Amino acid sequence: MTSRYDSVFVSSLGHSGSTLLDFLVGTGGHSVSLGEWKCVWQRPRAEVTAQTCSCGASALDCPFWGVLIPRLPEGRSRGPANDVLHDTFAELFPGRIMVDSSKDANHLIEHVDRRRTLVLHVSKDVRSWTCRWMDRPNRAGKRKGGLTLMREWHRRETAAVSRTRGMVDGTDWMQILYDDLVLGIEAEAERINRRAGVDLIDTSVPFTSGEHHILYGNSMKGRTDGRIRYDARWLGRSDWLVPYLLLPRVRRYNEVLRRGEAPGQGD
Repeated sequence: MTSRYDSVFVSSLGHSGSTLLDFLVGTGGHSVSLGEWKCVWQRPRAEVTAQTCSCGASALDCPFWGVLIPRLPEGRSRGPANDVLHDTFAELFPGRIMVDSSKDANHLIEHVDRRRTLVLHVSKDVRSWTCRWMDRPNRAGKRKGGLTLMREWHRRETAAVSRTRGMVDGTDWMQILYDDLVLGIEAEAERINRRAGVDLIDTSVPFTSGEHHILYGNSMKGRTDGRIRYDARWLGRSDWLVPYLLLPRVRRYNEVLRRGEAPGQGD
């Protein structure tokens, strides 16, 4: 069986399940998960080399990053850095599918220009996403309120969907809901595998069992038990309720996602 794609790009807002999906797409043995590549070439070199890869090795001892990082050009030039990425990946993993969870559409174009790319846009229920971010202070030490966050979720979600869908053919874009990915993994895996033309996801093995070299992602990259856990913290809270009721437009969009009626979701 031959894949229709040479790369998979995971698009999402922060804390929406992109690292989990990145790991899962590597379990079928056809791809290699690289986490948020954008951070590797954007961050200071000293910070990057201080990271520990999800494979367990330090960045410079990793069989992938240890080869790639010394080849990176000085400075933060996107084009040359991406040339190094694609050349090194092809050299070390011939015939494999590259998985990049850089999230932002600005980084998708580098894949689309070089490879046939499947975009998986993963979204989190606005109530869960809002609770997650209400608990995180910004750089000034302040926390955003529920109304502000729900409006931000809607604005950024719709923009991300519009931009990423517009950069690839319609059949090369899929909407994934975090809840479905965790609570209905068998059906979601079948849907993704059918679109890809190969079994990207193998649900019979731990989600960390594939080949992965993730330097940047959430704390999940250090997990070794391979168990998928649903982020249910929002279910025990009520501080999302009033903002949710006060924002009918946000509520309608969220319900469309939950019912599986968004474009790219019901196939």
